[in-house]
Amino acid sequence: MTLVGYYIKGPKENHFGAESWYRKLGSMEEKLCLGYMYSIGKLRFDPKRSKELFKGVISKLEKSNKR
Repeated sequence: MTLVGYYIKGPKENHFGAESWYRKLGSMEEKLCLGYMYSIGKLRFDPKRSKELFKGVISKLEKSNKR
């Protein structure tokens, strides 16, 4: 989560570094943060990608709640 603040407030060229970090980490929190960054245009404005990430998190949560 600290990375999000750095990449959002940091220089624009750092925003693309966030994408590669989040792809490597892959946790739900990172997916939510990456989705948020897509939704507000910090990486690039890509509402479809943002929606995919959010739906993935929801799906994962629903599966874990069924156990």
